[in-house]
Amino acid sequence: MLVAEILSKRIEGEAETFASTDRFRLNAMNGGQLHRLLAGITDFVETGSSLSSRYAEYLQRKGKNGYEIEHIWANHSERHEDEFTHHTDFQEYRNRTVGLLLLPKSFTASYEDLRYAEKREHYLKQNLLAQSLLELAYQPGLRGQELRGEPAYRLPKEGRGSRRIAAQVVCSKVTPT
Repeated sequence: MLVAEILSKRIEGEAETFASTDRFRLNAMNGGQLHRLLAGITDFVETGSSLSSRYAEYLQRKGKNGYEIEHIWANHSERHEDEFTHHTDFQEYRNRTVGLLLLPKSFTASYEDLRYAEKREHYLKQNLLAQSLLELAYQPGLRGQELRGEPAYRLPKEGRGSRRIAAQVVCSKVTPT
């Protein structure tokens, strides 16, 4: 049985999926599922932009070459008081799929606590999904890929809506319905 078939069967058996709710988010029970989903989204974006597949690499969770889920926003609700009135509202948005990336462990350990504006410049050295948060990634000829659309410069609460819709379209292509 192919890896894709095994993963498809596993995803089919999970109750909550990205397509089933616009509030699908990281929680204590679905880290593995979300890791696989982010690996699929990242791989879909890259292979759709004429880059080689790195899906198997992104699935690695253990060891020095493993990948971890990275929150775009650091865990500091006080930095977002202009957008959220309560810490739990901030956490709910912070953990949504559109606010997460899959990055090497070495990166997440070094940059996870920085403000989004400070760490996003470092995303240019990461996978194409991470690069999509930067204006520079939309310029023709960058590493041979083509991105279309608008980067999420500051990615405030309201800016996540269009990113969520784009992510749902990608998820419909990488996960079974």
